[in-house]
Parts: sequence; C-alpha cells; structure tokens
Amino acid sequence: MLTRVDKDYSEMRDIMVNSGMTGLNLGVAFHEVDREMRFINSDLNSSEIDIEQIRNRVRNLILILESLSPILRQNKSTSSNAKSLIEISKLRNVNRFNYHKIIFSSPLLTGENENFNFKGPSNLLISAVSNLIDNAIYWTTSKRDSLINDPNYDYKPAIYIGSDLNTFDGPSIIIADNGLGFSVEPEYLTQPFKTKKVGGMGLGLYFTDLVMNMIGGKLIFPDSSDLEIPKPYQEGACIALVFF
Repeated sequence: MLTRVDKDYSEMRDIMVNSGMTGLNLGVAFHEVDREMRFINSDLNSSEIDIEQIRNRVRNLILILESLSPILRQNKSTSSNAKSLIEISKLRNVNRFNYHKIIFSSPLLTGENENFNFKGPSNLLISAVSNLIDNAIYWTTSKRDSLINDPNYDYKPAIYIGSDLNTFDGPSIIIADNGLGFSVEPEYLTQPFKTKKVGGMGLGLYFTDLVMNMIGGKLIFPDSSDLEIPKPYQEGACIALVFF
C-alpha cells in the first residue's frame, strides 16, 4: 500500500509540475508573441513600411515559437549537459534581452566555465532556468526604472549564468543578476503563492524547487560573495541549481 501511495503521489506531482511549468512559460511566450504582433501591426499601418524591420520581427516570432517545442515534450529523463541547457534557455529569451536592453553574460557558453553532464527531464529544467531568467529580467528592469530619475544614473541591467563544480556537493549552474536582490528570506519564496513581483503568481521558484527535488538535486540561495562571479553581480540575486 505504501509503495502504491508513493507511486500515485509521484505521478500526480510530475503531472502538476509539468503542467505548471509549461503554463508559466507559455504565459511569458504569449506576452512576447503579443508584443511582436502589435509591433508588426503598427509597422504595417505606418505610412512608410520598413519591410526589413517587419522581416526581423517575424524572425523573432519564429524563434519564440521554436524555443517552445522542448518544453512541450513529455518530461522523460534524458542525458544532457549544462551548456546545452543554457543555450536553449538563452535562445528562448534573446529577444527579451534585446527588447529590455539587458546584458547577458555566460562564461559557460564561451568556454570560460567548465561544462558538466546530468540526467533529468530536459523540458522541465529548461522551464526552470527560463523562469529564473524571467525573474532576473523583472528585477533588473525594476531597478533601472527606480533609478531613471537619479542624476548619477549609470545602471545597465545584466544577467549572468555560469557553472561551479567545486563549491557545493555537486556541479551547479549559477544564475545571478545585478538587480534589486532578495528583500525577504529567499527560502520564503519557494513556498507557493509567495512573491514580491507585482502581478506575479508566486509559483516560479516553487516549481523550480520541485523540479530540482524530483531529479535528486536542490535549489539553493548562496551568498554571491562566496562565489567566483564578477563583482557587479554580487549586488543582486544569486541562485544555484545543484545536481548530484
């Protein structure tokens, strides 16, 4: 009976996490598609139509839709690596980086950080990383908005994703930003429906934590000053996805 209860629980948890993460990411994608379509509509109704600009916006739409295919697949455990995971996550968000004028830095993609292999449901992990990027975009642009009237304003939103193979119990992906940081205990935010984002649902970190637990890893909130990451990123939020 205990084995059956455990099996039923695991199946229900997997369905909930897969549906929840897919819903969160589709919500972000919908806003991206909606924005691009509004721009295209505006371009087409302009007195001087710039065909090349419209082509670029259509290309952006194609990239957004293509990047969704991995997260819609069944959550089967497969062999993958950190670099591949970040490449797909970057592709999903490159249009947003450009739109919000965010500097994206990843020594993992440029070969300055070491890559590592892991086994897990790639679709859920892509969704988890994309959600963390979405949070970083929100808080870095919020900080920019809060400083825009400051005469000494010289702030550029930036997001960093690297790897760390030595600090924790297993290899990890480090996601940091130079935004406002955490205003409450980070562990509080892994609880469902707890959020400081205006209009947020409070499910992103909760689902990300569940995904890492499902694969035997963990989501932690390290002190960024203890890590080998560039100094500007030590002022904002820092999260580590630890794999075992």
